[in-house]
Amino acid sequence: MTSDLDKQLVSSTVSVQFSSFESALHGVMCFEVAVGTQPGGEDVLPFTLANIVHIEQPDIVCHGLASSGCVQVNLPLEPSKTYFSTVRGVTNVGNVLETSSDGFTVDQTPSTIYIDSTVLVTWLGKPDIISVWAENSVGLVSKARTGTVVIDKTAPKAGTVWCPAFIQASVPLVCTWTGFVDTELPIREFRIMMGHSKGDNSMFSGSVVPGYIQTFTIDGVGEKMERRAKYYVTVTAVNSVDMTKNAFSEAIGVDLTPPQKGMVVDLTSVYRIDVTTLWL
Repeated sequence: MTSDLDKQLVSSTVSVQFSSFESALHGVMCFEVAVGTQPGGEDVLPFTLANIVHIEQPDIVCHGLASSGCVQVNLPLEPSKTYFSTVRGVTNVGNVLETSSDGFTVDQTPSTIYIDSTVLVTWLGKPDIISVWAENSVGLVSKARTGTVVIDKTAPKAGTVWCPAFIQASVPLVCTWTGFVDTELPIREFRIMMGHSKGDNSMFSGSVVPGYIQTFTIDGVGEKMERRAKYYVTVTAVNSVDMTKNAFSEAIGVDLTPPQKGMVVDLTSVYRIDVTTLWL
């Protein structure tokens, strides 16, 4: 017996198998087993004859015991500590045949898994998750997984922006939008600005609202607008990886004058004309 299992999970039992203990001249009279913290040691279990089971075999030398057997004993073992089993056979003339195992350790701690490399992705718009299971030699399993990573290489789809065609100078400008869609990642925010052309921010430099908002009010902008000038509102959708898509309103103007008054004519009588009876 020169080798054994290097690790075991159980901390209360030691099992030993041995073979090839032979004395061609005298035969083996008895076997003893011990367990210690060093080869040949017996500080955990002193040498004992108890519980040894011999394997039957024919033609035993000098009417001695079989050269092979096994034993199992209950012992208080400590995790992460190395122990050595020692078996010795005593011949009929008192000679000792002794050998020790190469040591075993009680392992009750799962392996530690470290994921320290970048996740290589394969699917656009789908979560990429790597799960790792590690099983050690005694059957203890550790699990680890990476965080969810979604790869998005496409910008959101543009929606429609609606603003009134005209506003009064003293009335706030209220605009709404709809139809912005990103099929891979959520729209994180919307950016709003206003200027003399699409994409211009000379009238309103910009504001940011969360991605679930679909309306915005620009206060005081009517006082800056000029009569007969055209203005445009730009709404920019921004997804979770900062990809953007713009949409623009139709032209917006300011109305600074009331309608011109008309003329009301009172008729002294009511005339009814039947056009079907008229001839040219």
